[in-house]
Amino acid sequence: MQLGQSERRLFEEFFSGPRVRWLTVGCVVVLLGAVWMLVYLTGGTAHSYLHLIYIPIVLAGVSFGLEGGIIAALFAGLVVLGPLMPLHVATGEPQPATSWVFRVVLMTLVGGFTGLLVGRLRKRLRRMRWNLYHHPVTQLPTRLSLEKRLSRGLHHDAGQRKQALVMIAVNNIETVSNILGSQKADSLPAAVALAITGRTGRSGSVYQLHTNKLAVLISENRQPIHVTVRRIMGLLSEPVDVEGVPVFVDTAFGSVSVALGESSPEELIRKANIALEKARAQGRRHVQYSRTSDDTDSDKLHLLSEFPRAVRENELRLYFQPKVDLQSGQIAGAEALVRWQHPRRGFLSPGAFVPWVEETALMQSLTNWVVDEALRHAGQWHEAGHPIGVAINISARDLSEEGLVEHLQQRVAESNLDPAAVELEITESAVTKDPKAALRTLAKLKSLGVMISLDDFGDGYTSLSQLSSLPLDRLKIDQSIIRGAHEESRKRKIVAAILSLAHELDLPCVAEGIEDQATEDMLKALGCRYGQGFYYSKPITPAQLLSQRTDWAIHREAETRAHTR
Repeated sequence: MQLGQSERRLFEEFFSGPRVRWLTVGCVVVLLGAVWMLVYLTGGTAHSYLHLIYIPIVLAGVSFGLEGGIIAALFAGLVVLGPLMPLHVATGEPQPATSWVFRVVLMTLVGGFTGLLVGRLRKRLRRMRWNLYHHPVTQLPTRLSLEKRLSRGLHHDAGQRKQALVMIAVNNIETVSNILGSQKADSLPAAVALAITGRTGRSGSVYQLHTNKLAVLISENRQPIHVTVRRIMGLLSEPVDVEGVPVFVDTAFGSVSVALGESSPEELIRKANIALEKARAQGRRHVQYSRTSDDTDSDKLHLLSEFPRAVRENELRLYFQPKVDLQSGQIAGAEALVRWQHPRRGFLSPGAFVPWVEETALMQSLTNWVVDEALRHAGQWHEAGHPIGVAINISARDLSEEGLVEHLQQRVAESNLDPAAVELEITESAVTKDPKAALRTLAKLKSLGVMISLDDFGDGYTSLSQLSSLPLDRLKIDQSIIRGAHEESRKRKIVAAILSLAHELDLPCVAEGIEDQATEDMLKALGCRYGQGFYYSKPITPAQLLSQRTDWAIHREAETRAHTR
């Protein structure tokens, strides 16, 4: 049978309070009396029952330490079995002085040694317990302390007062360690904790979970959690003192409310961590936990765990969206877009899994699969007399992978394609993340003879200097700029400016997101070379692409004649 929280607390209080001490004293006295009576009734100190006296002496030493053991030994040696206890009760013969004096000395040594040994052992155990619940450097309570406190709060305290758990990440602790040394960096969490307790006062307790992660348990009775977090943010906006050195602390916060009986301590810490990691991923200072984000992260974890199987068991599908020459109306190429035919979830679009895959090392396997399939289809098209170029999206993570260039070179050679028929689409974020590394990789890719285009131009932060330095062959204008540009003069001017800039740089442009004839006419008038969007086709299978290409020019010519009438 397991004890509940309240029963366990009563048990601990009873056996660690003054009552148990008096109970132990009573046991020692009773045992001493019992030994005295046993020795006396069995004939005196000449008999073997004499050695039972060590039981209460050891008990006193264990219970009361060095002093208790010595006092019990002296009382036993001088009073219980001292000179008043005869050697032989029947004859009344007294003990020799050397006998009881030696016994007193031996008992004192046993009682003192027992008390000293147990005392040191208890001190060591207390230190071990302290180290178990406190960080060895900062002396802050650790995760175990937090779990214990949360467990008590979930069953008791939360019924009287509303609490919240706030997780704090010190983002720049590695920078501090590199500049000031690891010793000062190790002291940084303690300095942050000192600043926080100065703000939260008695309502807050600070715990250190990791080197760069703290947790604060605060009360929500006086004010909402976001107000308290905002006050802590304001306090930490000032440098904290780390062994005499002022240090700016870059922090992120995640929080969750503590409800009575709602969750286990581990679950609450997990939820606060989810909120914290979401804040860090989104570049925000504070995020409060929500069930929606938890479900999303759980879904993300499951999908990522299933993705290697998807690649291995051919669950991925490659679709192509045509790219049209706006002047001739012919299909000039196709962009490869991946889909996932999930056995339980059905057909998944790229937005349902690709952004998550991009955050992990799984991106390399996805890119390799897309390259293999896209070039295989393009090679078959060219052999069948359909010279359709293929465009493949390349992420920031791909540009940092050393094997991309070699893999692409090998697949281009195997497919017997002209490298110029292969176009790699990179996003602005892939370039701006690490421009120098991106330039090195792009230069290697360019040396293979493939075409390179900048995707989603106008949606990010690419500077004009970077645009001029990148080895680009085409520019793809983001659909957010194209959509509605024929109706909005400001958007139209932006599109015209981009096309003029691209013309000066000798970069043909591809307009994404064309959905109607009016947009196409505007782009033609502005001199845009290529177009792509649902007006022409949604992403289709390789077989559908070939079928459309056969009658595409005739279809577009008929539409043009109907439109001019």
